[in-house]
Amino acid sequence: MENEEMKPNYWPSVIQAAIIVAVVTTVVGLGLVYYVAGSEPSMGVMMISGLTIPITCLIGLIGGILATRSYAKAFDITFPIGTGAQIGLFTGIIAAVVGGIIGQIWNLVDPTLMERFADTMIGAFEMNDQI
Repeated sequence: MENEEMKPNYWPSVIQAAIIVAVVTTVVGLGLVYYVAGSEPSMGVMMISGLTIPITCLIGLIGGILATRSYAKAFDITFPIGTGAQIGLFTGIIAAVVGGIIGQIWNLVDPTLMERFADTMIGAFEMNDQI
């Protein structure tokens, strides 16, 4: 026990990065959903809705980078790649949970959003004879 090194706590960095990423991905996702829901049905709308998930996932990847960088800079340390992966995993899990909670709260704010989104997407599919 005496030889064990005390590692600084990485949870503040994880939580901070997770909240930032959750808010940013939720705002970007909602922005794209509102854009699609307010548009006329078309192939362009289908392409934009298809980009929603990859764009928000790419933004979500930044969470792990933010958390590991914040942790390393705060304590001026280096750590093994496994610790960085663990920090990134925890950041992603917390960001997903927080983003889900924000999304559910937003469903209370605008309960018709997903219905309008679905109607636009159904209209886009019906207009396209190739599908």
